[in-house]
Amino acid sequence: MDKGDKMKYNIEHTRKIDSYLIDCIKADSERYFDVSKLTEKNIVSALQKMNNPKYSCTKSLGRLLDGSYDSDDTNNCVQIALYGEVIYG
Repeated sequence: MDKGDKMKYNIEHTRKIDSYLIDCIKADSERYFDVSKLTEKNIVSALQKMNNPKYSCTKSLGRLLDGSYDSDDTNNCVQIALYGEVIYG
């Protein structure tokens, strides 16, 4: 294989999402988000969307999945679940 023929790999971070993680995401987000509107399905869908570079949240997703997250990471997930995008500001 020459230098011009580089192989590329996409590695997916896979983890079974449980109710505990979903509850933590809701609890650790900012209080002004109405998390009562969120279902488990909304949160899981938002986590899947966070893997898309369009949302610029791949690092937040990694931290959520490995347990080293903070409120900024949970806020990103909740914003995607509620609004379909991350609103910075």
